[in-house]
Amino acid sequence: MRINLSLLFFSVILLVSAVSAQSSLKCLTNDLPKSLEYTLRTPDGMTLFIEERGNILKPTLILTHGFFSSRLVWETTFTSHNMFDNYHLVRWDLRGMGDSSKDSDLNKYNNLQLYANDVNLIVNSIKKRKENVQSKIILVTWSTGSLVTLSYFNSTGDSNVDGYVSVGNNFISFQNDNIFSEYIKVTIGSIVTSQTYIYVLDSLNSLIKSFTSLNSPFSFPPPILNFFVGIGAYSPYESRLAYGQFTYDYTETFTNLLIPTLNIYGNDDRVVNPMHSQAIAKLRPINGLNHILAYDGIGHVPMWENSAKFENDLNAWIKTVILNPKNNPKDSKLPLKSPPQPLHPSNPQQPQQKRRLNE
Repeated sequence: MRINLSLLFFSVILLVSAVSAQSSLKCLTNDLPKSLEYTLRTPDGMTLFIEERGNILKPTLILTHGFFSSRLVWETTFTSHNMFDNYHLVRWDLRGMGDSSKDSDLNKYNNLQLYANDVNLIVNSIKKRKENVQSKIILVTWSTGSLVTLSYFNSTGDSNVDGYVSVGNNFISFQNDNIFSEYIKVTIGSIVTSQTYIYVLDSLNSLIKSFTSLNSPFSFPPPILNFFVGIGAYSPYESRLAYGQFTYDYTETFTNLLIPTLNIYGNDDRVVNPMHSQAIAKLRPINGLNHILAYDGIGHVPMWENSAKFENDLNAWIKTVILNPKNNPKDSKLPLKSPPQPLHPSNPQQPQQKRRLNE
């Protein structure tokens, strides 16, 4: 029997990364209420892994990660008492990533409409459970995850959600050559095209090390860094390849959003050019519906580099903008109906079953 030594080495790296990161991540989840985990099945047969924490009667934040990562990029936010005590947090793994299902068919990944449909599936599932209470839904996206959220807005519009937060830039057009530094372009190119696991691991390691600012006191501990490297490399080759094939232009989609938006990015971002982040954020008028927060001494992961500031700013924006009736013409003055009970199903597939009944 022929043994693929590259694959064997890759598997060992993943195992070591997972074991070493377990103790580091455990400190973030001590004494926390148990999260609700379930899956939703997409119309094309993929399975999306979703995790919730907090009271559904409160504003919902749907947290979307970027490509070559997983929902765990939101770990500091998802495990913060400041957040789950005040909000209903929902994080999920993109198709082909994390604990969502994987497929070797390139056609499962190379159309952004599929990702838009995935977001719509999750939003509709949450919305049905909140239908008897006026509680907000806010889409929060990090890095290249903005492609997914903007594709949702482009396809479905913004009428079913109440706010949009981009962290680490909005990726609105594949034709923008000045988004990444030249070094990052080469690194991502290797991640996207290489089928040699050693090269993929090395490139992911370089990319993730670039997430934090050189001026920030924070850096990923080696076990967590290795864990994120392993998560990124575990995605199927077809999933990574598809990222390099996307063609899109969401400039008008982003500019014409009618809901409040918040743009957060670091002035020391080594992955995305901060000047590009600023230019994109300013495409929308800087008024009551669009806000920009640029962090000095912060790179591509504000929620890790200064989690307290990130959470306080997000919380302040939600309270003063999203929950402010004058900024939300969709708000009704009708009295609230009887609120629904928070979901704690014994069958985690319940949201999936509801979706099927209405298809």
